[in-house]
Amino acid sequence: MDENRHKKVTFTVVNGSWNTESDWYKNNIGNTDADTATDTIPVNVPLRNGKGTLTPDLVPHVDNQDMTPADDYKAPGTWGNNAPDTNTDAITEDGTYHYTYTFPEANTYTITYRWVTGTEVPEDVSLPAQQEKKEDGNGTNPTFTIKSVTSDDEKWSFSGWYTNEALTGTAISDSYTFPEDNANDTKNLTLYGKWTHDPCTVTFYADYFQPAQGHFNTDDYEAGRRKIYQLADRLRFQANFWNSNEQGFAHLLPQQLV
Repeated sequence: MDENRHKKVTFTVVNGSWNTESDWYKNNIGNTDADTATDTIPVNVPLRNGKGTLTPDLVPHVDNQDMTPADDYKAPGTWGNNAPDTNTDAITEDGTYHYTYTFPEANTYTITYRWVTGTEVPEDVSLPAQQEKKEDGNGTNPTFTIKSVTSDDEKWSFSGWYTNEALTGTAISDSYTFPEDNANDTKNLTLYGKWTHDPCTVTFYADYFQPAQGHFNTDDYEAGRRKIYQLADRLRFQANFWNSNEQGFAHLLPQQLV
């Protein structure tokens, strides 16, 4: 048997490309008739007596940066159900050997901004748009720059973004990185904005026909009702005085007081 015989074993990378600067690429591309513009590269495995061994140096390894993921994809990838067979004499003259390494799509992470339902916010502000990023080629989770909001109304101040609708805990700082030990595999974070308004002064006019008491009247219902009837009596007296006829103003009083 001619000891110079070889068997071609092909390798294809999907969602990525070959690293033309890697040792594997440089050592093997010169020994093949591969088109360097394609994603598939054949490697020649020496045969002896019709059998050959796919030694580890003939197999590309992602750990050696022999192939790298494309944008929006990440390492590591997988050979699927057909990994290169490096057992001794596993390559035969009449066999077909094609191995494909596929990089998976990078996970997408988002941050969504919300106001807490039912709370007041300045009229001149709007929610920031949702942010979206993919993890990098090494599978590292992304870091987001947290959006800021301001109002032209100086009576309002923004107190920060919180991870819960109760607006408790510590506000998120200027940036946020999704944790690597994400037990719930959460890829979306919802942030709730908190606004604070300067203190307001509200004046209530109690006992409108009496000197100001400086406090709320805490009389019970019956005492309050007596005061209403006293006021009604005064109105009747004024009506009698002006018109000499109580009926002249009777239509102005509540029916239950007439």
